[in-house]
Amino acid sequence: METKTKEKSKALYKPTELLPMGQKIYDFCQEFPMVAFNAPAEHQEEFREKFAEEIADTELDHSRYLQMSGGFFYGNKPINDFLEKIEEGTFLLLSIMGRKDLVTVVANVGAFYSDNDIPKSCRVDFHKTRGFKKHIGGVHVWSGHILAVAVADGLQKEMSILDPDAEIFLAKARKCAVKPERYYQLNFRIEVAAADYCFKTLKGGKFTDNQIFRVVEVRGKKVICPGTEAEIYPGLLIDHHSLEALSKQGEVIYQKRRP
Repeated sequence: METKTKEKSKALYKPTELLPMGQKIYDFCQEFPMVAFNAPAEHQEEFREKFAEEIADTELDHSRYLQMSGGFFYGNKPINDFLEKIEEGTFLLLSIMGRKDLVTVVANVGAFYSDNDIPKSCRVDFHKTRGFKKHIGGVHVWSGHILAVAVADGLQKEMSILDPDAEIFLAKARKCAVKPERYYQLNFRIEVAAADYCFKTLKGGKFTDNQIFRVVEVRGKKVICPGTEAEIYPGLLIDHHSLEALSKQGEVIYQKRRP
């Protein structure tokens, strides 16, 4: 008796395969999720969940629709989503496609600019990063040129170095990469503006002027005023001597007076 076996139909849509270097960093990011990888749409979980039926369809080929949807709405999305969490002054570790090859960069973020194009893109400006102009050009980069990025906790020395195999990037990421939320919990930042008055305080056996400041913004972990149990919050008045003590625990930013 002859038995016929019916082969299981296969989905008509074939996702794009990653290049070896992309696959290498993608696999690394599965183990270290604090690193954001600029994955094509087909390799983004959100895209796969949203278009699960079209991807699995064995009767209709949705390839063109999926490619357009992925390109328009998911292009550079992992990097853009990551950068939206980042504040100016944060040190980032990046793998960037440079003029000739991949470049590993450690840089202090100066500013962000986000456009309304489709797909959406984000520009990151950096503070005087050594070698950046030589290997990449200018002092900024668009999210489409960023292959992978992470917040670098403990890296304070700016650098830009050719890294075609991304080995330097992966080694530093393995050692220093943290999630943005964790970084800002560990590294608080207070922004203050000088008030129009001060008072005399005894310091070193002498009375000195002690300027009063108003707290404008508090970022990061919960901050307690030195010598008290009071939490620091926007609008609080605090003296300069207390801010000096706080500067040893985190960053205190003094706003410039308006003319």
